[in-house]
Amino acid sequence: MTQAPLRLIDDVAEFYRLLAADIAGAVTSVRLEMYAYQEGEIARSLIAAMAERARRGVAGEAGGRADVRRRGGQP
Repeated sequence: MTQAPLRLIDDVAEFYRLLAADIAGAVTSVRLEMYAYQEGEIARSLIAAMAERARRGVAGEAGGRADVRRRGGQP
């Protein structure tokens, strides 16, 4: 396994765009660990990307904790 150079990404939108691109480019497996996320467009796009890879035979593993509170703090 080749290691990519370390890069600090301090823009949230850029981080998720790059994460989605990495998932879309996976050919053997994806391991994703997120400890808090909110329901919304970004979460749905990552779930869709993982599902699409799974349909193509890419092994996937995701874990963490979902914070699915709706806007305004209501569950």
